[in-house]
Amino acid sequence: MSIRVAGTVFGRYIGCQGDRAGVTARRSATSGGNVPPIAGSGTAASARGTRAGDDGGVTALPLIDISGPDPAATAPDIEAACRRYGFFYVTGHGVPAAALDRLDRAARAFFALPPAAKMEIAMVRGGPAWRGYFPVGAELTAGRPDLKEGLYFGTELPDGHPRAGLPLHGRNLFPRQVPGLGPAVLSYLDSLHGVAQKVLRGVAVSLGLDAEYFASGYTAQPTVLFRIFHYPAAPPDTEDWGVGEHTDYGLLTLLAQDGNGGLAVRTPDFTMTVEPLPGWPAQGDPQPYGDYLVAKVARVFPELGLTLPRGA
Repeated sequence: MSIRVAGTVFGRYIGCQGDRAGVTARRSATSGGNVPPIAGSGTAASARGTRAGDDGGVTALPLIDISGPDPAATAPDIEAACRRYGFFYVTGHGVPAAALDRLDRAARAFFALPPAAKMEIAMVRGGPAWRGYFPVGAELTAGRPDLKEGLYFGTELPDGHPRAGLPLHGRNLFPRQVPGLGPAVLSYLDSLHGVAQKVLRGVAVSLGLDAEYFASGYTAQPTVLFRIFHYPAAPPDTEDWGVGEHTDYGLLTLLAQDGNGGLAVRTPDFTMTVEPLPGWPAQGDPQPYGDYLVAKVARVFPELGLTLPRGA
């Protein structure tokens, strides 16, 4: 199996990504998935990319260290990454390795439950809050079912909160059979909030804006959609995909994938297989700003995969 965790920041309103490019997810037969301590800064990562139609040239996604206090220090690298790829790896993010490891274990425990148990928190029960579980085949890309199941969460709001009745807002649905999943999700979400704001400070400076441009308005009270996807093992010679080619909605997506990998990114010039690094990557995927920042197309390809044991 493969587990992928993605948090998307919308800002005040939902924005639709452009058609400039896209993302694919694919399963492999390897296992793993711990997030190690924060790595140092650098300019090249071990992601591979094969240029479409050429002799197999290799490129690499940038690796950007955001641990420093000054967003101007990372703004040039973020600008270059967003203009060319729309994706980049982030180090120095400050998210404890144990936080993602705890979330990963709880998610695997949930996906190992019988179907009837998982359907106790089906998304239909979440109503307009868009929370809960969906089974394999329930989501489609380009009219074809995705070979994945998943969970949707968001910022936890009590029933009396002024925004609780709005679409994509409200209470989360957590499974009673895995009591550790709820605390793990909420703790991880808290960590991601700071990472997202820090990345967006660099984006703002790269656009010639004040570093707090987003945090002071657009993402002061952001709409957050947090998703955990499980890509089951695929049969041999399958033509199904985990997720078809798409661009993410919203302003920014932060993404972590386990050691199985499977993420691919298409730019106007080439397609890249985004390999898991010893640290979790941030998928830049910014909301297009004219023709300046590019929303990249991604997808997940199904391959032979392992079943539920973690293997790490």
